[in-house]
Amino acid sequence: PHLYYTQQLSDRWFVGVGEFSRFGLGFEYPHNWPGRQNVYQVKLNTASINPNVAWKATDNLSLAAGVEFVYVKLDLKKRTVLPNPAWEIDSDIQDAEDVSPGFNLAAHYQFNDQWAAGLSYRSQTKVRAWGDVDFNDVNGNIPGPVYNAAVKDGTAHAEVVFPDSVAGGVSFTPIPELSFEVGATWTRWSTFRSLRIHIPQTIANPEGISESKKMWDDAWRLNAGVEWKALDWMTLRAGYIWDQSPMTEEYEDYLVPTDGRNMYSVGVGFQYDAWTLDLAYAYIDAKGRSYSSNTETHVLDSKAKSTRTDIVSMTLGYEF
Repeated sequence: PHLYYTQQLSDRWFVGVGEFSRFGLGFEYPHNWPGRQNVYQVKLNTASINPNVAWKATDNLSLAAGVEFVYVKLDLKKRTVLPNPAWEIDSDIQDAEDVSPGFNLAAHYQFNDQWAAGLSYRSQTKVRAWGDVDFNDVNGNIPGPVYNAAVKDGTAHAEVVFPDSVAGGVSFTPIPELSFEVGATWTRWSTFRSLRIHIPQTIANPEGISESKKMWDDAWRLNAGVEWKALDWMTLRAGYIWDQSPMTEEYEDYLVPTDGRNMYSVGVGFQYDAWTLDLAYAYIDAKGRSYSSNTETHVLDSKAKSTRTDIVSMTLGYEF
């Protein structure tokens, strides 16, 4: 869900606020699948509230700055097999939440009636999420002393740095009814070095830490789009995005079982008096990934097939 509001204060000053989601993840595998010691279910939901102020410095140059408050909620489930293969423990981290602040900066320059360019920066946000962790004897046959030494229900917390990013784009408008745009986004995913979760201390885990290394790389996203105002009341759009995967081969896991994505989209916008209605469809083609066995990350020799995702969206607007 998304919501935007803008208000012009004077000839040169504007304010606005947006609600949107920049990060999200959701996968679920069969609970007893062979890679369950790495992960079998993950849900990451985020929502951002982003107030901004913009200044029209000149007739050609506009500058903006804002504060972003990011809400995060994480659920993560996996299993641990003890030395006895028949002893298996289910780990369920749930409702790990936090609200973290960040900021953003932007600039837009209109060279002439045909050419314009924009540049934006979004800062890192450091998330310190707290939730609950529940453990369960999957098969019900672990002796009590062994089970109690290995796990203990309680609270869990983790600190994760969401990356900063830089995005830029150039638009070309040969005629007022037609415009083309190309752009790129660089995201510093190298901040995601590991997922380090603090859990209750036990004899089996005296440090009270469950850690999985990630060591992601910085990644690029390239995009291109076209918009054509076919009629006074209808606008047609189409776009393409190439999205690079940040996951490295050395520490690959099943958290994001893809190796880059191609995204294709089409849209149509309608205008009636002060109302606008925009509809869009996006097709995401996610490349498959081949995995090599890694005892540290509990990844097996395996292959994730290519997947497809269909997204339909609608935005309703009113100008007053």
